[in-house]
Amino acid sequence: MANYQEFMERADTDGEWITDANATCTEDGSKHQICSVCNDTIRTETLTKFGHNYKENLPQKACIDKSIVYQCQNCGDTYSIQLQAISANIDYCYWSYVDSTCYVQDVLSINGIQGGYGKYTITITYTDPIRETHVYTYTNVDDLYTTQYLGGASWGAYYRQSYPPFVTIEIADELGLKTTYTAYFPTLDASYYNSGYNYYSQEVSADVLTETPHNYSVQYISPTKNSSGYTAFTCSDCGHSKNEQWENISIDLNYFSNEYGMYGLTINNVSGGAIKYQDGVRVKNNYTISIVNIAMGYVVNSGYISEETGTFSTNSYIVSTYSKYNIIVSDGYSTYVFSTDYNYQYPVLRNHIVAQDDNIIRFSVNYDRHDSYDLYRLRIDSIYGGNTENGVENSYTITVKNLSDNSIKTYTDIKEFSGIAVSSSYSSYSNQKYEITISDGTYTYIYTTSIGNSTPQLKT
Repeated sequence: MANYQEFMERADTDGEWITDANATCTEDGSKHQICSVCNDTIRTETLTKFGHNYKENLPQKACIDKSIVYQCQNCGDTYSIQLQAISANIDYCYWSYVDSTCYVQDVLSINGIQGGYGKYTITITYTDPIRETHVYTYTNVDDLYTTQYLGGASWGAYYRQSYPPFVTIEIADELGLKTTYTAYFPTLDASYYNSGYNYYSQEVSADVLTETPHNYSVQYISPTKNSSGYTAFTCSDCGHSKNEQWENISIDLNYFSNEYGMYGLTINNVSGGAIKYQDGVRVKNNYTISIVNIAMGYVVNSGYISEETGTFSTNSYIVSTYSKYNIIVSDGYSTYVFSTDYNYQYPVLRNHIVAQDDNIIRFSVNYDRHDSYDLYRLRIDSIYGGNTENGVENSYTITVKNLSDNSIKTYTDIKEFSGIAVSSSYSSYSNQKYEITISDGTYTYIYTTSIGNSTPQLKT
């Protein structure tokens, strides 16, 4: 009996440790040890959380709005720090030691650099009044407080006034983020060049010229029937993207006359359409333009006109009765057709021709009123569409059936955009109902129209 009691009172025997919960970066864990004989828990311990082990993930090249991402190597948790544009306190002044040589020393001071990532490289480029260039470079800079003496020579008042010196200061970080400052020094008029040894100083703040831009690739997205065109930008360094929406092309025009009371037409101030870039710089459009006399049915002039500054003229005169025109302007992505005549003298947008996903032939219809009587005639113009596979300007055959008297007239070789089909005779308002069959040799469409509803309605 005693041996049994002694056995029951014997202490537990240390056994294995069992983990109940693993420690993480942010939470403690726990474990317990059991008796190797009875499996009872002998003791417990806390497994201390070990904290995050973040690794810095740097972009290959930083843009202004790029972040540095830090990721924990244990749990994958991340956070980011937004890169800020580099800035610094840039001050400059001049020291003038005035004697018979008129010696002037320009001085630049830099301090308080912040933003970007890592250490900085500073390049100072100074152009003196005789247009010689001096370059000063600092590398591996944490912050810089320096007074840099720039050049200095016996430049008389003439050179200083006529060719004021200027300086650019480029501050770049380890990722390529940079800010460039520029400033012109004072010209110093002749009053500063008195005899004797005098001292002058003037502190002026430099202006930020550029900050590191995105490295954008540019894509031009043509307008469609349901959406406007735009220029799409995507930064190849950081993936940032943005769009610039295109505005409609607009034009100004005016009529001019000669000594015989005949009139011509000038187009100017053309703007809008595709927003184009070259080497990261916005460039002006160069539009194709045609002026079509819709009273006489022929192209008066065609060529090119530059954005905003260009002018384009009919280069000919005609009596006011026949001064009726279509102006066809294209930026290479869509085409705008404006109409005008001498009586109104302002452009009216008739058509905006965009990329089509079909082969439908489209056109505009107008009803010309007789100058003296309440009579009308049909005019078809601004024709486009149909077969585009051959890549050349289409020609159309148009058959017009008057639904009032079933008379038929056919027009051949009507050119795309510039061609016009005009009925030769006027008739009453009630007789202006037509069926129009138009074909480019591949596709044929039938429309109906009337003076009460001049928009062509596709029938088949």
